[in-house]
Amino acid sequence: VNTCLHELLHVLMLDIFDPPPRGASGLAREWRVDLQATRMWLFGDGRAVRESTREYLKRLRNELLA
Repeated sequence: VNTCLHELLHVLMLDIFDPPPRGASGLAREWRVDLQATRMWLFGDGRAVRESTREYLKRLRNELLA
């Protein structure tokens, strides 16, 4: 379940639109996703995911309309 959530968060937080960074930037991106998953699990805080999901859906709609 944790791996599935982790990968879904990469999608919902718009990471899939950029190539994976290497080094410290890549580690920071992974840490950000893990931190968000932990915040959702411990505190029910999904605000950042909701905001980025709205942006993802806008991009998806634009792609479908193009």
